[in-house]
Amino acid sequence: MHWDEHFMRQINSKQPEAFREVFNEFYNSLVYFAVKYVERVEIAEDLVQELFAGLWESRTIHTSYNGFKTFLYTSVKHACLDYLKHKNVEGKYISYMLEHPETEEELAAKITEE
Repeated sequence: MHWDEHFMRQINSKQPEAFREVFNEFYNSLVYFAVKYVERVEIAEDLVQELFAGLWESRTIHTSYNGFKTFLYTSVKHACLDYLKHKNVEGKYISYMLEHPETEEELAAKITEE
């Protein structure tokens, strides 16, 4: 059995030592990769930590080391893009509220009048 097959068996069977090794091997490079998208180290660290927590809880079976590595980077990229979409929506909401400074009561009254 090759090293990568043995390692993937350990990952798939949730062996803590294998997860420590993955964390040590990929954490810094995944954070660096995420910073390119989100431009803030703290946010990048949170997203990568969420990935590792989800990885531990996941029932996904990874069949190859290269596929697993691709999965990690793709997952971080998607998490970053989701974060940026959320920030964009949040920014639009804030802009709208600044342009239309109605109170919640005024807004609720308008809605009930219609």
